[in-house]
Amino acid sequence: MLIYFSPEDQLLNVIGRCLVADVSAGILLRQVGKMGGSDKLRANVPRFIDIAQREKIIILTDLDNTVCAPQLLSDWLPRDTRLQQLCLRVAVKASESWVLADHEAMFNFFGKKPALLSNLPTNPDALDSPKARLLELAARYAPKEIKDDILPRQGTRASVGIGYNQQLSACIMNHWSADRASQHSDSLMRARRAIKVLIES
Repeated sequence: MLIYFSPEDQLLNVIGRCLVADVSAGILLRQVGKMGGSDKLRANVPRFIDIAQREKIIILTDLDNTVCAPQLLSDWLPRDTRLQQLCLRVAVKASESWVLADHEAMFNFFGKKPALLSNLPTNPDALDSPKARLLELAARYAPKEIKDDILPRQGTRASVGIGYNQQLSACIMNHWSADRASQHSDSLMRARRAIKVLIES
């Protein structure tokens, strides 16, 4: 089965592929459009709607500054354009929420330090800045080689290190479980359910 796929960023790209693989290993994802933030993704909505007339498509984005996921869905896809073959799901508030939601993955990734477990968020969807929390945990618990990659260097304007996406992508592929993460993230649970329905319909 061929499904078109458009994630907002690299982390949602890797997570989305894991979510699809959890449902079926026989699916070919064809990425459409370039990753580059929610504004660029939203600008492509007419193209996505056109694709959904003929093929299935999954779109993953962050909530960012929108009040709530239903509001974003309503803003991007007015009710009269919602299509059965189009699955738009939202990470609340960011892709890092879904990463943080798997406590076992974070424990393994950051070096199996017991003190970390009591500091992992039980409801990362409620965090104002999941990325900031992840960077804070990395600064406190991650081994030096991971810190050097994902934390921004002093004196730069960058919000993350140059190896941020690479390290977290490796964490997702090697340690992360959608099943475990869904226990701490309602938005992820809803995304998993919607993707399963799309694939099996």
